[in-house]
Amino acid sequence: MTSINHSITETAECYGGIFPDPAMAHRNITNRGKVFSARIESHGIGVQDEELAVDETQWRSCMECPQFDGCYKLSTARLLFQTAVQARF
Repeated sequence: MTSINHSITETAECYGGIFPDPAMAHRNITNRGKVFSARIESHGIGVQDEELAVDETQWRSCMECPQFDGCYKLSTARLLFQTAVQARF
């Protein structure tokens, strides 16, 4: 029997985490992903303020990572999927 050695590339702990997780988002605190963050201020009914931010240093670091393409695709797919699921409830 022939054994096939599949090399497993380790991924960084942050892989797929460029955006904050909308399922874990909380109001009145900064929700962070590796690059993007969002803070939604709400005191009572409605939203009083929102702040979206990009960490330019982290973005440049991510773009230099050899796993950037797959990480970005997974991050975007997770964000779209989570948004679609949340919109149903």
